[in-house]
Amino acid sequence: MITLRKLAAIACVLTVPLILLAPLPASAVHDPVQAPAPEQTPAPAPAPVPVERSAWSNGVYFEFDGNLGDALNPSTDADFGVDLDWLAGMGFGMGYRLGPVRFEGEFSPTYFRVGSLDLGGASPFAKADYAGGMWANSLMANVYVEFPAAGKIRPYLGAGYGQSWVTAEYNESICFIYCFSTENEVVNDWTRVSAWQFMAGASFLLDQSTSEWFIGYHYFATEELEFRAKGGPTFIQERLEAHSLHIGLRFYM
Repeated sequence: MITLRKLAAIACVLTVPLILLAPLPASAVHDPVQAPAPEQTPAPAPAPVPVERSAWSNGVYFEFDGNLGDALNPSTDADFGVDLDWLAGMGFGMGYRLGPVRFEGEFSPTYFRVGSLDLGGASPFAKADYAGGMWANSLMANVYVEFPAAGKIRPYLGAGYGQSWVTAEYNESICFIYCFSTENEVVNDWTRVSAWQFMAGASFLLDQSTSEWFIGYHYFATEELEFRAKGGPTFIQERLEAHSLHIGLRFYM
């Protein structure tokens, strides 16, 4: 006789094969267990590109130079003139470049060597054997125009106008091939006159930096000068006039 217990046992035996033969879910067969994706860090922002500066960029600059030259002896209707041997000086400038144009203020102390006096009819001196020198401290406003050229060279032309404070110191001299001043001073006076100059030269860039060196020619001239002799009258002296060669450095901020 088949009992309920036997029927339950038969049902269990028949159910186990059906479970084993049943197909697995598609996700269990085809989708293996995947590892979590690594976190991606954001790419760093690009560094700002620095603005390239050079000595030919617009901006403020400073410069200094040294110069040597030959002083002229112009013929004028002054009371007398001086025989100028040579000149030497320095220049200090501050300016601003705007494209091809440079605007500049310049201070330049220059020494003019006096060899002797060229006496005229109204001269307060009785002889020409005097020597000494003149210091011309000039404050000039200059304008330069630069011209583009190949490579690191940039030619320029310029002009300037300003004031010059000229001090004259003349002493009696003893001349033998060269004139030497004695302690007997005949002129020690100063005057202020208008001055002007013209310049031409070239600048040379230094390795794409903010500096350049330059070399140039200067023509410099003043109005006629007025001095007073020691213990004597006021007299008019011919103007200063000179050619000089300048070499210097220019630095941009």
